[in-house]
Parts: sequence; structure tokens; C-alpha cells
Amino acid sequence: MTTARPRLTLLAFGGSHCAPCRALAPVLARLAAAHAAHVEVRHVDAHEDGALTERFHVRAVPTLIVLEGERVIVQQVGYAGAPRVEQLFEDLARR
Repeated sequence: MTTARPRLTLLAFGGSHCAPCRALAPVLARLAAAHAAHVEVRHVDAHEDGALTERFHVRAVPTLIVLEGERVIVQQVGYAGAPRVEQLFEDLARR
């Protein structure tokens, strides 16, 4: 029996020197575990992976980008607290 991969990918662009990114990390970890069937979360260091950062035109961190295949369906810049990120995951689970 094969396990189906989530059809949505969330790219979490951040950096080790970014305080909001560090605050976001445990929220993302909790939500990624709870929604693993729907969303695959990948952490991207915006400074170390310049090609991916440039590809998605990331200019500030944290930035969350949700992909359905290769298409960007959501982009959130900044961290406005856990409720906003929780709402994002709830919205994605309904897709």
C-alpha cells in the first residue's frame, strides 16, 4: 500500500537571524504534524538557498508560499501570530 503525497506544499522561507521566523517555527511544526495528510511543509533558509528565494521573489522573511503543483496559490509575508497561520492551514485543509 502506498501513501499518497500531500498535493499542497508550503515553503516557509526564513532565516536563523530572524526573530519572527523563530517564533513561527513551533507553530509551523505543530500545524505541519496535524495537517500532514494535506500539506507538506518545507523550510527554506532564504539566505542559503538564493535560487529558490529568487524564483519566488521573496524579499522579506518570514514568507509562506503555498504551491499546488508548480502554481502559487497563497503567499503570506510576515508573522502576524499563530491564529493567522492556523487559519491558513484550516483553509488549505478545505481545498
